[in-house]
Amino acid sequence: MKILLLAITVSLSLTQFFQVQAQPAATVAPPTTDDIRFCGEKLPSYLPTVAQRWQKTVTRRARYTDDLLDIQRKAAVLFPIIEPILEQNAIPKDLKYLALVESELKSQSISRKGAAGLWQLMPKTARKLGLTVRRRHDDRYDVRKATQAACRYMWELYRQTGSWMLAASAYNAGPTYIAQLSKQFSPEHPLMLPFAKAETQLYVYQALAYKELLTRPQNYSDLLSDRVILALAKGNHGISATDRQAILAVIEKPHPETESENVPDEMEEASLANATVVVAGLETAETVQLRDVRPVALTEAKSTPVSPAVARHWPSVQTRSITNNTLTEGQLFVFEVTSPQTIDEVKLAVGDMVYAHVEIIDKSSGRVYLRADRVMSSQTRETKPLRLVAVEKSRQPGVPLPVRDVLATGWQLAWEKI
Repeated sequence: MKILLLAITVSLSLTQFFQVQAQPAATVAPPTTDDIRFCGEKLPSYLPTVAQRWQKTVTRRARYTDDLLDIQRKAAVLFPIIEPILEQNAIPKDLKYLALVESELKSQSISRKGAAGLWQLMPKTARKLGLTVRRRHDDRYDVRKATQAACRYMWELYRQTGSWMLAASAYNAGPTYIAQLSKQFSPEHPLMLPFAKAETQLYVYQALAYKELLTRPQNYSDLLSDRVILALAKGNHGISATDRQAILAVIEKPHPETESENVPDEMEEASLANATVVVAGLETAETVQLRDVRPVALTEAKSTPVSPAVARHWPSVQTRSITNNTLTEGQLFVFEVTSPQTIDEVKLAVGDMVYAHVEIIDKSSGRVYLRADRVMSSQTRETKPLRLVAVEKSRQPGVPLPVRDVLATGWQLAWEKI
């Protein structure tokens, strides 16, 4: 009997052993998308369509590892030039990745339609943004000048769309089209709008894919080899002094002449106050009226006071916060109007409420950016749409980060129309 029990026990043990050995190895869970953000806005991966498009885009981009490594080398040289310009113009740093989508950081590139330079600006668009575009002198190939122009254009796109994510899509498809689409499908997330072109539909995903793969390659070990992850993880430290000089030489060399553009040598510079921009990326030309909405550079703020005439033209709403919230990106704040004002024929009385969200917290510059999209009357409780941005000085979006006591006692902010 003991021998029989021993035999049964051994048999069961061997069976369990082989069953364990036969089980497939556990699969590595894909990286979480909960913390993927673009200009402070979360990727809504809870939407199946968004999750599918994101996975498709990042997988496709990860296949071209040689291109990624080449772009990383250029970014190590170009981003230190681009980033301070974006910061001076209060542009979210994530928008630097649009240059990768547009040109892969090839400053001398030109498209068949005539868009040129790092930011792929069309000739007429560039002129109306203040750049010189001539046969033998084209500012679109100047990284610094082109980036300043792109910042100016991005602010106009943001003013018309009210969202940096929508502004990025508008950089590809044009602001009028994007604004109309957003209004028509207002409940939808910006990434769920029914864009007419697949290029526009995937535009923000492309920028996000570059951002994620270049800054957090270790999160995509299921798509990248260990060698590529190690190379990408080196970041700015992975480029030699020789390579740096070679890239700078390409950036600073004279741009190629473009006979096909038929650009006249003499061109009167139009006034930017009422200029019309022809938007690149559309088969049918689309125009947008440009206003001088570029914020005063942070380094120039103290030496460039706002004139009374400008202050009258850009009325501000004075408010005080009535919610004691923690300052985090995406957080809702409610502000109480402290002095009567009229903005776009919307009359605001003392006690009316402004509903705003914290859009970006830039700890490096010590500034925070808030956007409001609606106000509510304290008398009638009627809610009206009104797009405003918090400002420290007129036409300078962004305010200093508040201390904790200010949030507790009432955060006093001024607001201007986007």
